[in-house]
Amino acid sequence: MKLTTVIATATAVLAIVGLAPITAAGQAQIGMFIGPPVPVAFMPYTVRVRGTSSGAPITVTNITIEVIGQFVDVTFYLDHAFSITAPTVYVGTQVGPPLPPGSYTFRHFTRERYFGQGDYSQPGQARYATTVIVTPATNVADAIEYYYPAHNHYFVTASAAEIAALDAGVLPGWSRTGQRISGVYLTDPSTGGVQAPVSPVCRFYGLPSAGLDSHFFSASPAECAAVEAKWPDIWLLETVSAFYVYIPNTADGTCPDLTVPIYRLYNNRADVNHRYTTSTVIQAQMISAGWLSEGYGANGVVMCAS
Repeated sequence: MKLTTVIATATAVLAIVGLAPITAAGQAQIGMFIGPPVPVAFMPYTVRVRGTSSGAPITVTNITIEVIGQFVDVTFYLDHAFSITAPTVYVGTQVGPPLPPGSYTFRHFTRERYFGQGDYSQPGQARYATTVIVTPATNVADAIEYYYPAHNHYFVTASAAEIAALDAGVLPGWSRTGQRISGVYLTDPSTGGVQAPVSPVCRFYGLPSAGLDSHFFSASPAECAAVEAKWPDIWLLETVSAFYVYIPNTADGTCPDLTVPIYRLYNNRADVNHRYTTSTVIQAQMISAGWLSEGYGANGVVMCAS
């Protein structure tokens, strides 16, 4: 990493690959959803189910969660008011029990009855199942934001070595802003043949020889590939995985359950610089100062953090 002061006089090349806002609304999905999709060991997470069953209307009267070895069984108790055969949607969310690191299969069952009478049916076959990785707490950290006031430039890092160097004043002029992006994964949580639904964040360094001295981050594989292919002599790929995050819904910018949006602002100047934040207040302040919002959906979301 070139942790040099950001003193750039460059053309705004990254404006070409900035993620354009897309405003189409996403569709509500049927199934079971864990939030965050990769829970942290012994930390809170949610289990949300959006399912269908015949017999409208439906009331979810109880939700139980039981851990049986590597299985986590989520049972919904459903009361049907009428014996109507048309499929009807039911929805429920519950906080899951703390889990140690490992791979778990979450299974969703229903127990049902009609008119609030009699016993609930037996669970039967699982309606939905999904395998989830629970990652150790040591694999989650904050990306700390730094600022260089002489040039109004920002930089973030989740590297303990880089944070220590910046805090120690090895690179004079940089200081913490007090902002951070909490809940990024330091390494790929995938384990035991199970692929975690996260994306690595590539980091490029703009070469001083090209009039740049700045860093650029993206969780979009297509955007990472575009920068590397179009400007190999301008933007140096420092790492393909500075940290790991979730990619938002590319149609409307929404993030998975229990994750927060990360916004990207572009300074729209020759000395290319971007700011990454989870704060809508900061996002609005930067836009008022002339920075441009880049990302998916009307709100310009580029990543999602746990």
